[in-house]
Amino acid sequence: MTSYSVGKGEVRIHPLVNENDTDYKKLIEIAEFFAMKGETVTLTPKMSRRGDFRYEQIYGDLIGTKYEGKCPDLKVGDKWYEHEGYISENPKNAFRNMLHDGLAQSSHLVIDTPNLTDHYMIRSIRGKIERGERIEEVWLKDRDGKLRLLYKNTNG
Repeated sequence: MTSYSVGKGEVRIHPLVNENDTDYKKLIEIAEFFAMKGETVTLTPKMSRRGDFRYEQIYGDLIGTKYEGKCPDLKVGDKWYEHEGYISENPKNAFRNMLHDGLAQSSHLVIDTPNLTDHYMIRSIRGKIERGERIEEVWLKDRDGKLRLLYKNTNG
């Protein structure tokens, strides 16, 4: 595993992570953001058919949860995060799709900022929660790479 320090934290990159993936640069930016806050962040590989890919070795703590069989993008401390980004002429559809696809992988999301108001996005998130969806955090990633917290579950 490759690793390097960022601020008071550390970024680790699993050897099966493909540096040529289209979202690799974004994932590094996200990892470095959390590492600057003192976290240990691990970039994890996508599902692979390679013989050396062992799901339980990488994602073992997901076994027995609703996310078993999924491959979230990052582990920040002991929490799994999924990054989603969609380009669309319709930002409402893009936001809905990012939430839907991201929440299939993790309850902690980082999404590329759509051209929507915070009020609209928070209302959509609360609607999903009212319908039984578990959402712990939603971070927005701006085009310049900056992250900001949009929503955090404060109910324990």
